[in-house]
Amino acid sequence: MANFSPTSDKDQQAKTDSAIAALRRDVSAQTNAFRSQVSAAEFEHQTVTFNATSHADTEIKHNLRPRDPETVRYVVTGWELPSRPIESPFVYKDTSPQRRPWSAGTITLRCNIGGATARLLLFTEVIK
Repeated sequence: MANFSPTSDKDQQAKTDSAIAALRRDVSAQTNAFRSQVSAAEFEHQTVTFNATSHADTEIKHNLRPRDPETVRYVVTGWELPSRPIESPFVYKDTSPQRRPWSAGTITLRCNIGGATARLLLFTEVIK
């Protein structure tokens, strides 16, 4: 028979509180590590509606000033989809030899869902 004493509930709560505190410290450390890698002046949000044809190039203009245009990074922070997709949406950079190179002020990305709208965080990394 299991022992369900009030002290075991307190012990479990203390373990849970400790785990939550450790998770908060880890998230804080990861956030600080990210911030140390990204120049605060070199990020921006963009809302992009991708080409109506899936897996087709979509040109995205930005105001970042990277030393090398190919070093612009992106993170999808939100989606608006034209309909219920069969698969999860994703954004990617074409890496084929025929791809359009990125230039100052412009990157080209693709999406597997035609007509999807994504909120992107564009940023440049600080090379240390």
